[in-house]
Amino acid sequence: FSHDTTVIRRGTFAYSKLAGEINLPNSVKKIEPYAFEFTLIEKLNFPPSLEIIGEAAFFSCERLTSCIPKLPFKKIGKDAFCGSSVRAEIINCEHISPFAFGYCNGLTGDIEVTADMELDEVVNYIRGKEGTTAHLKMYREGEPDYLEIDINRQKIQNITVDYEMLDNNIGYISVDQFIENTPEQFKEGIDYVISQGAKGIVIDMRNNPGGLLTAVNEMTDYIIADDAQAPGASEPGIQLETKDKDGKIIESYSCEDGHSVDLPMVVLVNGNSASAAEIFTGDMKDYGIATIIGTTTFGKGIVQSVIPLSDGSAVKITIAKYFTPSGNDIHKIGIEPDIEIDVSDEQKRMANIPHDEDPQLQKAIEVLTK
Repeated sequence: FSHDTTVIRRGTFAYSKLAGEINLPNSVKKIEPYAFEFTLIEKLNFPPSLEIIGEAAFFSCERLTSCIPKLPFKKIGKDAFCGSSVRAEIINCEHISPFAFGYCNGLTGDIEVTADMELDEVVNYIRGKEGTTAHLKMYREGEPDYLEIDINRQKIQNITVDYEMLDNNIGYISVDQFIENTPEQFKEGIDYVISQGAKGIVIDMRNNPGGLLTAVNEMTDYIIADDAQAPGASEPGIQLETKDKDGKIIESYSCEDGHSVDLPMVVLVNGNSASAAEIFTGDMKDYGIATIIGTTTFGKGIVQSVIPLSDGSAVKITIAKYFTPSGNDIHKIGIEPDIEIDVSDEQKRMANIPHDEDPQLQKAIEVLTK
């Protein structure tokens, strides 16, 4: 480097054999993207003149263990130190791009920014090797001192399905929403209650706002036989159809996993059971697999697409409707229960109603034990 170098150009040393300790002149203000990526440098001085570190500038520099000093950086780009082993005392920067330090091998010290950070970036700092500890020092308005909390890092699994056995050999499965891991948890719940000798199953979809179509289809597929025929359905095993404004079928989803459950069932619903929860309920109702108990569901049965506009705004357009296996349009209509029964106003305000005080659940048990 010459003594008056101000910029390390894009990709200058990328994939080179550059190794060991590198001393940048005090005149350097900017390191452009990919400047040192995939090199073997181990130490690097950060001159006080340095203001900008570009995207992936030190990407996958696994041997780089330098400590980043507290300098008034203007910008640290995306993946700037991703895959390195840099350390930090305090990062003082006007703008840190998402994942600037993504997957650093043990980034240590305090991280401090002078501008708002994206949630993903905050999460990225807190994440680390399972079994290690992250020390958080937080300011909370109204507190005289900083709050300091130690968090033990471990794998987190979103629990969206709860299941248990009730009296009289009744299995109870509650589904909160439909995300990627919900089908696996749901199948575990079904298998568990059957293994415990369940004579009937209550599936609770109350207050379930919906979620992934792929998730609910996998769950209904586990219950419905592939060759079952719903009244009015165009073919066996139909779970759902989407149609355009002219009634033309756009997509059709069918059972295909070869698995089914042959037990009496009840599905509990209410006015907050929506979208994917209504698809599940509609399948169970149309195939005659379950008795629906509760109150009429929300009535969300459309497919929408967001179209971005040149000025940064967007338009949401309805492009299709969902139809249940028997061809029912539920949008703004909902699914009416076979047995209508509501909870009290006080119970509606409760996060969880005790089983023995829950009139809808008690009715479900009554139906399954007749």
